[in-house]
Amino acid sequence: MPAARTLRPLVLAGMLIPLLVAGCGHAASRGPATGGHRPRPVVLDQRGRGFSPTRLFEVNPQRAWGVAYAYDCGVRAADFAGDVWEVVNAVELPYTIFSDHGTHGRGLRMETGSTSTINAPNGSSAGRVLGLRIKTACAWHVRVITGPQKVVARHVPTHV
Repeated sequence: MPAARTLRPLVLAGMLIPLLVAGCGHAASRGPATGGHRPRPVVLDQRGRGFSPTRLFEVNPQRAWGVAYAYDCGVRAADFAGDVWEVVNAVELPYTIFSDHGTHGRGLRMETGSTSTINAPNGSSAGRVLGLRIKTACAWHVRVITGPQKVVARHVPTHV
């Protein structure tokens, strides 16, 4: 009996290895690997209250991306606004302002192609490293999402 107990795990392992190998072969037959996992579309996810800059983030400004937001001002309506800050050129981009007014709200703004196409002195694109500047007295939640509008819309925060 003791020999049977040690033999059973070996037999099961012997059956499992061919199944794993067969599974790997099947997956490889579907086509070439795409280089691992898809990049996550959420580049920045930050909450705050009041006037505040966000952490910096990096996007390819020539590809689709946008800002999804939610805010809550309590019982009194207030302004909620934000803009994109381009780090290399040290400027607020006036054409990237998103804003709303109310006690609470949520929405999105697509920013594709809205950053500078100027090259930095080191040759890199100036519009890749960005930040948001949130301008409100309210509580807020912002996300920077890469992808087309339908992807950005799926990531609009539901609450602050």
